[in-house]
Amino acid sequence: MQLTIASRGSKLALAQAGLVADLIRKHDPSVDIRIVETRTTGDKDARPFAQIGGKGLFVAEVERAVQAGEADLAVHSAKDLTAELAEGCAIVCVPERGPVEDVVVGGSGADGHER
Repeated sequence: MQLTIASRGSKLALAQAGLVADLIRKHDPSVDIRIVETRTTGDKDARPFAQIGGKGLFVAEVERAVQAGEADLAVHSAKDLTAELAEGCAIVCVPERGPVEDVVVGGSGADGHER
């Protein structure tokens, strides 16, 4: 069996799609998986998100690939999803969460406090 996964082309998105592909292969090693990169409005337009629509900028084109039959499934970061998914799309799997120890490091005053 062959599965095609639609994903944004960012390093993070491709890494997440790769993790999902690995989980599928772990369950069934015979599955042939192909990851297809999709450029989204959020990837193409460098303007601030508020100027180009804000919500769903990184998901619509990826979901359209599934709707059009170009991909069997899509992998998204949950932070990019809107409250309503595209017609015919559903959240069917949420992989186990990875480490949550990411931090943001900034200069003096970055946390709103002077130092």
